[in-house]
Amino acid sequence: MRVNVDKGNVTLFGEVASPEEKGWAETIAGTVPGVLSVRNSVIVDVALAPDYKIRRDVWEAFKQTPALEKNPTVRISVRQGEVTLKGDVLDDRSKNAAEKAAQGVEGVKKVINHLQVVDRLPPQKLDNREIIR
Repeated sequence: MRVNVDKGNVTLFGEVASPEEKGWAETIAGTVPGVLSVRNSVIVDVALAPDYKIRRDVWEAFKQTPALEKNPTVRISVRQGEVTLKGDVLDDRSKNAAEKAAQGVEGVKKVINHLQVVDRLPPQKLDNREIIR
């Protein structure tokens, strides 16, 4: 999804898998301070629904995996059942755990693991306080 802002007027573009997602996008955009109006040009494409469900289920699997549950850098994308993982992890065990968690999700045809092993994850922000790992 893309967003264009002009003098407090927001236009939403892109595709989502359900009318609910389209509505959520508009609702969330409308709650941002300074937004005067929201024009929702998002297209609902039900063909995206299986990939959306897979992405959601992979996130749920990650929440159940201690090495991944609080990692702020991991990004998941899904296209036609193919899951791509990007971001940073602290060790090969976490990288492998991410791949196995994604492979265990129903509907996943392939996992492309582009996770990078790093010495340290960037600090997380929480209520204006940094959490240093």
